[in-house]
Amino acid sequence: MIIREVELSNFGIYGGNESFDLTPVPLNGLSRPVVLFSGKNGVGKTTIVEAIRLCLYGPLSLGNRVSRMAYERYLAERIHKPSNPAQRPTSAKVGLVLNCVSVGQRQTYRIERKWDLVQNRVKEKVDIWIGQDRQKSTDFGDAAQKESFLRELMPLQAANVLFLDGERLQLLAEDGTVSNLLTDAVETLFGINLVKQLQRDLDVYLSRKSDNNSETSPQARLQELDRRAVDLESNRSDLRSKQQANRRAIASKKRALVNQEQQIASEGKWFAEQLNALRMTHQRLEAEIEIQHHQVQEMTSGLLPFAIAPEMCRRVATRLRLEEEYERAMASQQVLEEQLERIRDEVASPQFWADVGMAVNESATQEILLRLEAILRQSVTASDIDPAQVILRVSDQDRQMLLTWIGQSLTDVPQRFCQVVNRLSALETEFERIGKELDLIPADETLKPLVETLHQYTQELGGLQQIDQDLTEQIRHVEYELEQTGYELRRVRQQIAEKEYHNQRIQLATKTQLVLEEYVRELTREKIALLEKALTVRFNELCHKESLVETIRIDPESYSITLYRQGQPFEWAFLSAGEKQLLAVAITWALREVSGLPLPIIIDTPLARLDSDHRLSMVQDYFPRASHQVIVFATDTEIDEQMLSRLTPAISRIYQLDYDPDQSKTNLKEVVV
Repeated sequence: MIIREVELSNFGIYGGNESFDLTPVPLNGLSRPVVLFSGKNGVGKTTIVEAIRLCLYGPLSLGNRVSRMAYERYLAERIHKPSNPAQRPTSAKVGLVLNCVSVGQRQTYRIERKWDLVQNRVKEKVDIWIGQDRQKSTDFGDAAQKESFLRELMPLQAANVLFLDGERLQLLAEDGTVSNLLTDAVETLFGINLVKQLQRDLDVYLSRKSDNNSETSPQARLQELDRRAVDLESNRSDLRSKQQANRRAIASKKRALVNQEQQIASEGKWFAEQLNALRMTHQRLEAEIEIQHHQVQEMTSGLLPFAIAPEMCRRVATRLRLEEEYERAMASQQVLEEQLERIRDEVASPQFWADVGMAVNESATQEILLRLEAILRQSVTASDIDPAQVILRVSDQDRQMLLTWIGQSLTDVPQRFCQVVNRLSALETEFERIGKELDLIPADETLKPLVETLHQYTQELGGLQQIDQDLTEQIRHVEYELEQTGYELRRVRQQIAEKEYHNQRIQLATKTQLVLEEYVRELTREKIALLEKALTVRFNELCHKESLVETIRIDPESYSITLYRQGQPFEWAFLSAGEKQLLAVAITWALREVSGLPLPIIIDTPLARLDSDHRLSMVQDYFPRASHQVIVFATDTEIDEQMLSRLTPAISRIYQLDYDPDQSKTNLKEVVV
């Protein structure tokens, strides 16, 4: 896909009609994918990104559960407000011209989303044409069908990965939302969501083609479970959206806290020194406590639960060794019987005695066999274990693994857990002491209002963090229910197959469900393996360090990321702020690369929080290579003359945005590259 053109009419800060060509133009056979928008803060760079999202996704551009009233209020507010209120327009429009592949054919689509404000009510209309010039009109159905078609052109989850801004990158770098991003992106970009939809369609088929469709039948239960799975996935998506918005509020509140502390520091040196020292210690302890909590969580999800029941572990170990002894005895006995049978056959053969050169009668032969059997049986110890006591029956490999785990649970794990808990207790005690010292620092009359505001921000931040914890717990609960619903779906499908054994189509549909489940697991593992490799390479490239990390692992269940250096895992928190943001960029880069989807990338003010080295890395390594079309919105301080000279070989077009205060609108001018 290529975004060829964007049109704005009385949208936001843009008054009148504006249109600009975004088509990348190669030069001398070399690609130039970058289209650069440059301007100061507040001149309308983000407004263009907003217009693109609005044109494609309508109300979904504001969130999954935005009411129609809220959406119409938003549209009314986005109509341009000129300096003279009497000249304020009553309508606005955003439009796109896209080149993309649809149903295997290259197509050009012109999309226009227009709305009018009539008696304080908004009337919206969406038009779609095939071709650039509004000549070939195609019936895309009603408004809902048009919205569905637009979402299929570029799925919203793909836009969440490929349309980035500095704040979102910072949020991904600072908290755990990257796992949510990966969950949605992997399913959408790698086609796993389509397989899951096919599974639901097969469930519908199973419920309709079966003979029994009463309210208590497995078929009715199957339909109920499918609806429940859809509702749970929708609920999880809503909770993640709320959590993302809440985490943006947390990031904003943290910045307000930093600004407030800096203001306090500028107005009282002694107070500032005391405050800064204690705050730094407080933050360091908080970070260390978080690391210790993470270690405790890892241990609780590992062998620690077994260490809580040492007597049970010892009994299991005894049982495993007892069964090992029994299996060895049985194996020896089996070998003995096989050898005895062979000896009997040999000795009973006349040829055997002819080869030996002796002649013996049958009674002597039997006596020899009995004595040989007695001697051999003495060499093998018979098992005195009752076969009924053998209940575990695990393989030798599994037995050794279990014994190793039990050994660790009885020795290493309790010791490590005690060390972690003792360290955590000491850290929390020190954290509480520092907190009390912070509360006791006196403030004079000049600083008192600033300190009160600081405390207010701190309390508000605590409230937001509590909301984040609650949302995290709700998401975990929904994911658990989704997992249980998945188990129940498999059970009900099998139940239907058993009852409808005479129906060949039902049997084929059930087998197809099993194949699809395995396909989803294998496809996810394969794509994640490719994603891990691409992510490791891209991150090291952006950091200009070949082995900053040796490898990056992604858990296929939780989509959590673990970095490895010198064979050892290390926390995301140990990366610098710039490296964290580059890792977030590398994730989006690797996702697009592994998906193979020819989609453009839009980046809004991505460099504001990066130092000069990391900015240079983005300009030299990322922008020219991220996609076939990279639309960058940046301030002149982000991409100065030096950075621009390095990026110029990859630039097709440059647009300069300037705000006209007299007309209360932004003017756009293309600059010759």
